[in-house]
Amino acid sequence: MKKSNDPAQYSLDTNIIRCYESFLQSCVSRNIRLLVVVTPYFSIKNKNDTSIKLAAEIAKKHNVKFIDYSQDSFFLNRPELIADPIHLNNNGAVILS
Repeated sequence: MKKSNDPAQYSLDTNIIRCYESFLQSCVSRNIRLLVVVTPYFSIKNKNDTSIKLAAEIAKKHNVKFIDYSQDSFFLNRPELIADPIHLNNNGAVILS
């Protein structure tokens, strides 16, 4: 993928994509129930994140439930719930769980 001026558009690592898809395939073939969850981001700047879109497409292809909380309004701009721009702290994780 070509880089663009949009921060949500960036090059994706094809090895990671293959590993993710292989993991989903392995779980599905073994009848392991799987749920893929994207945790909340701190800010809305990643609204059209390329990796989330691709992860959702791959999950759908394998009939795996995919839930995207990356832009959940409850968590946006709530520093008391966020460890860093893409990770919840313990309090945020407890609320999400």
